[in-house]
Amino acid sequence: MRASLGLAAYRALFGRGSAPEFTARAARPSGELVWLHAAEPGSGRAVGDLARRMSVARPGLHTLVTTGPEVSAARVNPK
Repeated sequence: MRASLGLAAYRALFGRGSAPEFTARAARPSGELVWLHAAEPGSGRAVGDLARRMSVARPGLHTLVTTGPEVSAARVNPK
């Protein structure tokens, strides 16, 4: 199987070095986990609201919300 041109270009530009090491901030909760990602600057609040509604609708469900660099945590979880 041949790799896509985009993938080949990415690998050529950024090399094939070892994967970065990450440190977990917290242990993964047991049970179901839904990962939501707010990639666009205007999507933070909507994704945060969706995460809250899902948690209320499904007791025991955990949500993980990640954002892009343009989306601040304050927009995802306003106080």
